[in-house]
Amino acid sequence: MELGCHRYMYDHLLPTLTSSPPVSLLTPFPTYAGFISSGWHNTTRGAFAASCIGVTFMAVLLELLRRVARDYDRLILKQLSNVSIKLQNHRPRRATPLQQLIRSLIHVAVFGVAYLLMLLVMSFNGYLIFSILIGTGIGKFFCDWLVLGVESTTNDEEPTVCCG
Repeated sequence: MELGCHRYMYDHLLPTLTSSPPVSLLTPFPTYAGFISSGWHNTTRGAFAASCIGVTFMAVLLELLRRVARDYDRLILKQLSNVSIKLQNHRPRRATPLQQLIRSLIHVAVFGVAYLLMLLVMSFNGYLIFSILIGTGIGKFFCDWLVLGVESTTNDEEPTVCCG
C-alpha cells in the first residue's frame, strides 16, 4: 500500500519539536512570564514579586467581597423581618429593586475576581498558586471571623413573664 505524500498531509497542523509552548509546563516556578493579557508581562524579578503580592491582595479582596455579600444579605433580612414584625404581616417580603441591584453588583464583583484568580491558577505558575493560597488564608482569617451570637431575650419572651 503506497501512502506517498498523503501520509504527512496534516503535519503542518501539529507543532514541531522546535516550537516552544506558550506556557512552560516543565518548570512550575518561572519568574519571567506573562499572565492573562499581553500587557501583564513580567520582565524583572521585582515586577514578578509585585505581581505575586498583587495576586495575594486580590485573593484577600475575594474573601472581603464574600463577607460584604453575606453581611449585606443579613442586613436586608434584618430590615425585612423588622418591617414584618411591625406590620404583623405574615406574607413573604422581598428586597427592593435597589437592594437587589446592589446584591447583583456585589455578586458580579465576587464572580469577576474569582474568575481572574482561576485564570491565574490555570497559568500553572507555582508562585502565583501559592500567592493565591496565602491570600485566601489571610482573607479568611481577617474577613470571616466566626462570631457565635447569644440570642438576647426580652421580658415578653421569657417563659415566666406572666408569673413573676
